[in-house]
Amino acid sequence: MNSNEFDSFIKIKIQDLVDRIMDRKQLSFEDAISYLYNSQTYKTLLIEKNKMWHFSTEKLFLILNDEYTNNKISFPDYA
Repeated sequence: MNSNEFDSFIKIKIQDLVDRIMDRKQLSFEDAISYLYNSQTYKTLLIEKNKMWHFSTEKLFLILNDEYTNNKISFPDYA
């Protein structure tokens, strides 16, 4: 995936994730953006080589929620 494709794709992922945060956490748009942008999950998602972009919106939400609950980011174990 080239840089432009990744940037376009990640914008869609982020919008879907913000929508999920608003719905599940009952947050305003601004609060949901802040909730996401202040996370390590978001920072990791922006790095293409980390391959987090291939996770579903639900899986990303669970990773994000887990980060806030446990104060660390945890990746799914697919072994």
